[in-house]
Amino acid sequence: MIMIICAYFIRRNLAHKHQRRAQLSLVDYQRNPLDQQVLKILFVQIICYIIFTSPQLCSLVFSTISITISNRSSDQSAIESFLNFLAELMLYLFPVTSFYLYTLTSRRFRKELIDFFRLLLVSCGGNRIVPIAAASIPRHRIEHNETTINASVKPTNK
Repeated sequence: MIMIICAYFIRRNLAHKHQRRAQLSLVDYQRNPLDQQVLKILFVQIICYIIFTSPQLCSLVFSTISITISNRSSDQSAIESFLNFLAELMLYLFPVTSFYLYTLTSRRFRKELIDFFRLLLVSCGGNRIVPIAAASIPRHRIEHNETTINASVKPTNK
């Protein structure tokens, strides 16, 4: 219910924003396609949330009702446990599906994702690590390190 109420408020605020822009602009203002895509994502997410959480709700209601039944066989208990597991699994699948919902629903999200992967491939392909063959360590650093190492080691005579 909270998601539906928040979606309603978001839609109302976007419509109000559209009206203000249309009043301020003398040109015929068209709806922002990004706002439309956000609303589309929001409604698809609400529908998927309801689909993924309703089995858990049904499972909880059934478990509450079936507590009063005392003559249950082991097969019935096993089936109920399996259905409870599936309902809980669906509940945990909802957060995982958000990436796929965004990818399937929003054209802008797909475009940004493709641009990100292109940028990632270009940046990884263009920067190569090349070994430096002619690297030399200055002589004074080597001598300083050797004296420091020698000074810190105390000879032990037994």
